[in-house]
Amino acid sequence: MGIVIRQGIWNTAILFAGIGIGFVNEFLLLRNFLAEDQVGLIKILIQASMLLVQLAALGGVNTVLRFFPFYRDRDKQHGGFLFGILGIGAAGLAVVGLGMVLFQDQLEARYALRSPLFSTYAYLLYPLVVFTLAFTLLEAYAKSNFRTIAPAFIQQVVLRLLISLLIAAYVWGWLDDRGFYYAFTAANCLTAGMLLYWLWRNGDLRLQPRRSFFQWASLRGMLGFGFLTMLSAFSARFYTSIDSLMLGDQIGLSAVAIYLTGSYLASVIMAPGQSLMRVASPLVANHWKTGDMGAMGLLYRQISNNNFLLCAGMYLLVFAGSSALFTLIPAVYQGAITVFLILGAARIIDMATGLNGVIMITSRFHYTVFASNLITGVIAVLTNVWLIPRYGIQGAAMATAITILTSNGLRVLFVGFVFGLWPFGWRTAWLALLTASTGMTVWGLSEALPIAWSPWISSPLLVVVVVVLFGGIALGTRLSPDLNAMLERQWKQLRGIR
Repeated sequence: MGIVIRQGIWNTAILFAGIGIGFVNEFLLLRNFLAEDQVGLIKILIQASMLLVQLAALGGVNTVLRFFPFYRDRDKQHGGFLFGILGIGAAGLAVVGLGMVLFQDQLEARYALRSPLFSTYAYLLYPLVVFTLAFTLLEAYAKSNFRTIAPAFIQQVVLRLLISLLIAAYVWGWLDDRGFYYAFTAANCLTAGMLLYWLWRNGDLRLQPRRSFFQWASLRGMLGFGFLTMLSAFSARFYTSIDSLMLGDQIGLSAVAIYLTGSYLASVIMAPGQSLMRVASPLVANHWKTGDMGAMGLLYRQISNNNFLLCAGMYLLVFAGSSALFTLIPAVYQGAITVFLILGAARIIDMATGLNGVIMITSRFHYTVFASNLITGVIAVLTNVWLIPRYGIQGAAMATAITILTSNGLRVLFVGFVFGLWPFGWRTAWLALLTASTGMTVWGLSEALPIAWSPWISSPLLVVVVVVLFGGIALGTRLSPDLNAMLERQWKQLRGIR
């Protein structure tokens, strides 16, 4: 767990810096200086490109996680692994690119009525897919080399700073609408070049091909694994993207902008857990390699417990501060609060189930991930078709929450019964009780406070309640021994400096 904690601290710091910059972008700039349909456009472009990348990657991300430990040897250029995996990605990109060309007219016609702006700029998907695919594969390679900090910094900090500058340029009139969309696309594409340069500067860009990588005996296993995980990754991304894509199709880009405001806040609460998951994922592959199931089980429980505590704490803080937060953006976005409450609660469960997906995808039962994702993908479509026409953006949030809970429930049961690994313990029950009681306290106080009070008085008060009640009890009862140990270590270092 040492490497997880060390790199997790750095990744958490980077993610919080990214959250700060992202907050400025999302709440102070984008939604105040761009119309809702403009915000919806750039968001749906990212959603659609990420969905297509899952197809083009041909399962490359999970292939790297599973097979790279068997190729790792710097002196032998890692057996030509990076060159080979990029070559496989290029083949997948060619197929996806052909499909995009063939169906571009149908896509534009589909969105022309309710989301005409997306139909006009749908061609920006081409560069986004190419460079996002490159970044995704290079990031997986860097993570497998235990280089998790630089990719996170580029994606979470550098990219968001670039977007801040672009919004400022747009507000000052240096960019018109078309120029902003082009510059936004270019900024997202630039991240792949930055990561490539960083790998080269640090001597990790081992791009020399090796004939041994392309021997059919070894390549066949990777391709078979990659094909199944490609279907699995696509279906997973599909059920997390279908909500916004269907909103754009059935209601319009303005609804997408409101919905993804709540979704953005739900993603913020996942930041601490994602930093731990980013570091822990390659360790799972190593535990499979060594057959150390004891270490695997311990890592699974630790990640689950820490993720639950960190994500629940973030959820409560955002909930407590939401009334002040939403005074910063136009009133049309108020509906996003309900979206956050629904999606945020589901995301706590998502992160609390820990490494189940990584454990499955790197095991000999990797094909089961595709089966579970296929089931949840079907559920996502059916629930969105059922709930969006009835409840609009709140219906999309409910559909996504149902899908998340179904997916994670299936995976927890599978990993538990097949491998004997369970993510939950007695601390989970106490954390759930503490989260629920703190949330009810915050809600009760928010209802009891005088209506005349400004949100900028009531919200800070409620945030203090969360910190004292949730944080104080969690730390006082050592519900996360890892977090307590880290804070105690930092305290000793500060006292030593003094």
